[in-house]
Order: sequence, then structure tokens, then C-alpha cells
Amino acid sequence: EGFESELLPEIDFWRSLPSRPNEDYDKDTDYLNKTRLFRLSCDQGHFQATEKCSDFCQADLVIDDVMLLDNGTEIYLWRSDKSSEVEWKLSLQAAHLYYENLRRIHRQTRRKVVVKMNLEPHGFRKCFHGWGPFKKVKEWSG
Repeated sequence: EGFESELLPEIDFWRSLPSRPNEDYDKDTDYLNKTRLFRLSCDQGHFQATEKCSDFCQADLVIDDVMLLDNGTEIYLWRSDKSSEVEWKLSLQAAHLYYENLRRIHRQTRRKVVVKMNLEPHGFRKCFHGWGPFKKVKEWSG
């Protein structure tokens, strides 16, 4: 104990890690304090928007529904191929109302972005813990 640095004085721990010069890292993490995720769904017979808790992950994105993510600078409207056209149209209206409410009441504006599943931009993915490829869900047959 205590003599490891004497054995290998020229090796610096941080320099021994592989470098990735082309990978961008976020310097500002303020979005973590402002990010909100909503599920927009018709699964109970009527359209509703429900906010997920602040500690969410990629698994919270519901494949059958449309999701709205607000990271403080952009409003993302995310959908998969499994969400219905009715849900999509109602979600577009809900996102517009959300945007107008922020603009009118809070005097804040955000850029609106539509996102398709598996084509998520970095600004969307960075708001989720451990983002990775979506797992295929087996169709259940009873």
C-alpha cells in the first residue's frame, strides 16, 4: 500500500483511458433540472396527458402512445409506428397548447421538434439514463 506510484511513475490514470476525440460531451447539465416527460394517450377511451416522474428512463417511453419531452429549450413530440393516427393528431394539438401556454403565461419559448422512434436526436437522448437500442417486444398470442 502506498507505493504504487513509485512502481509506475510515468503512467497517469487519466491518460491510460481510451480517448474519443470525435465524441461530443455536454458541458451544461442544466436541462436535468427542467426536463419533463408526458405520456399522451387514448388508452382509457379518452385522450389524456399524464406527466411521468422526474426520474425517468428510456423504458418509460410507451411504444403504443405519443410522448412529449420538454428539456427547457425544445419540446419533442416522440412517436413510434404503433401509435394511432387519432392519438397523433390529438397529441399535435396538445403540444401546441402546451407551447402556447409556456409562451403566454411564462414568457418562454421553445423550439418544437417531431421525433420518430429510432431516429432520436442527441438533445432528446441525453435526457434519458443509459440510452440504448430499443428492444423488440414479442407479440403475445394467447
